[in-house]
Amino acid sequence: MATQRHEGRSRLRDYRESRGLTQQQVVDELARLAWLRDGQRVGVNADMVSKWERGYKHPSPLYRDLFCMLFRATAAELGLARAPEPATALESHALQVQDGDALCGAVTLLDELGDAGVLIQPHMFAIVKDELVNRRSMLKLLGVAPLAALVPGADPGSAPFVSPAPATTLVNVEQAEALALRYQQLYHSVDPASLIRPVAAHLHAVLQLLGTAPSEPLRTRLLDNYGQVALLAGRLAFFDLHDPMTARSYLNVAVEAAQEVHNGVLAAAALGHTSFLAAADKRYAAAASYLQGASRQATGAPLLQSWLSAVEAEIQTNAGALLPALTAVERAQTLLGQSRGEPTPAWFDFYDDARLAGFAGFTYLRAGRTDDAAAALGDAATRLPNDAVKQRSVILVDLATVQVRRREVDEAARLAVEAADALAQAGYATGTQRLVAFRSQLHPWKDHPGVRLLDERLAS
Repeated sequence: MATQRHEGRSRLRDYRESRGLTQQQVVDELARLAWLRDGQRVGVNADMVSKWERGYKHPSPLYRDLFCMLFRATAAELGLARAPEPATALESHALQVQDGDALCGAVTLLDELGDAGVLIQPHMFAIVKDELVNRRSMLKLLGVAPLAALVPGADPGSAPFVSPAPATTLVNVEQAEALALRYQQLYHSVDPASLIRPVAAHLHAVLQLLGTAPSEPLRTRLLDNYGQVALLAGRLAFFDLHDPMTARSYLNVAVEAAQEVHNGVLAAAALGHTSFLAAADKRYAAAASYLQGASRQATGAPLLQSWLSAVEAEIQTNAGALLPALTAVERAQTLLGQSRGEPTPAWFDFYDDARLAGFAGFTYLRAGRTDDAAAALGDAATRLPNDAVKQRSVILVDLATVQVRRREVDEAARLAVEAADALAQAGYATGTQRLVAFRSQLHPWKDHPGVRLLDERLAS
């Protein structure tokens, strides 16, 4: 008589086979995870895995958590869920709100991305799921809340998510290129914590397409696209989310992809951004080395060379080397004049006359040239595009500093409040740090109505 499928069977086998693992390999991975997580040695074997897969035995909470970590899935998705552990109503509500916000944000951004978003959709939802699984796993380890179902109200019997492996076609590549342009546009107005999800999903999708051995022309376009989006991810991670380690990983990927397709301008942009990371740690010699490497990559590209000189000016200014910084500003201005009529890559939307005026104003301000700073920063504020909310916030803070030096407290506070409102709209860690540092200059006027209003904005 044929053996009937046990009605309590889990979906562990489906997950294992979708990843090409044997039962013994699962044993080895569970043992490795237990040791890494808790320093604990476990006695699982292939026979136990077989019984769990067939539903004849149910894994203990320890192994259930290890399976969730191994397959990056919830107990419900693995068919291992039991009655939820007790949790306060407040904890349960907080998790449901967070999960709902993450999923709603994913859906909203997919709508923003239009038809081309179909390319990244499965990867994007997988990333959101991973984030939620990891957060819930961490909360459980900290004793804060149970590892419950991933999505409130989700069907625990739903099939495991397996991302398809699409063939590389011209349509796929064109979708990837259209999405990269859309990310650039959204960068100026979308919450960075939300935008990083489709950007990361995009990189996963392009890697999958590269794995299908496309023709050389399509491979070149995909690698170029991969480098562009990795550069944007690095900018998001560092400037917007204040995550320098993640930023460095993305920027390294951007350099490698750009160099593989001999795109010196893209490689130079990624190296130039890496110099900001080194300078943030006050490793100014390392920052200079990255800029030198970037300059070699950008030979014959005066616009990129101008931006690199502007970056050098900011880094030298922060290092207190004001004479070299002023020299770098002059060089950037000369190179920008030489770049007129030069084709500009679509991804290079973070530098122009207005941005250079902002760099110059910052250096003039630190050098004590207050009138020059006011003129340059005023020019930058006037000429910046309306959607350049993040850069405008930084310019406004520097203009507020000019007004403090002139003892114009009313105007200084007004500009700072305007900067705070801009940061609330777009979210920008670099601008927020600049604004918080500026607030200390207003301490002598802490009871001024404008300063109190600024404090309210900062508190919110």
